Amino acid sequence: MFGRVGENEEIARRGLDALARQSFEEAQRLCTDEVELWTLFDQPGTKPEFSGRDGLRHWFDRLAELWAFIDVREVEVSEREGGWVMMRVVARVRGRGSPHDFEPRVSVAMQIADRKIAKFGLFPNQAGAEAMFDAG
Repeated sequence: MFGRVGENEEIARRGLDALARQSFEEAQRLCTDEVELWTLFDQPGTKPEFSGRDGLRHWFDRLAELWAFIDVREVEVSEREGGWVMMRVVARVRGRGSPHDFEPRVSVAMQIADRKIAKFGLFPNQAGAEAMFDAG
C-alpha cells in the first residue's frame, strides 16, 4: 500500500511544488480521490475542512483568493512509517492586494498511499505535523 523509501519523498515534494505553483491540475494527478486536506487554521486530530476532489478544488480556490504568490524552500524532509513524509519549510508569500512579502515557517505532513497523496496538512509548527502523524 505504501511506496518505497525515497519514492514517497519525491511524491511529497511534487505535491508541495503543486501547492506553491497553485497548480490544481497537478495536485489532482498527485492526490487520491478521497484526499484529506488540513489548512494552517485546522487543528490536528480534527476532521479536515477539505476532502475529496471537490475539497481539493475549494482548497486551491482559497489559495488563489489569499495569495498573489507562494515560493517554497524546503528546510528539512524526513520519511516516517506508514507512508508519512514530514517537511519543515520556509515559504516566501505575498497576500492578494499586499505590496509586501513575508516568510512564514510551516510544517507539512503528508501521507502517501498507492503512490498518491492521501492526507496533506499544513501546520504553523512541527508539533501540529507530529500530532497529525501520531493520529494516523
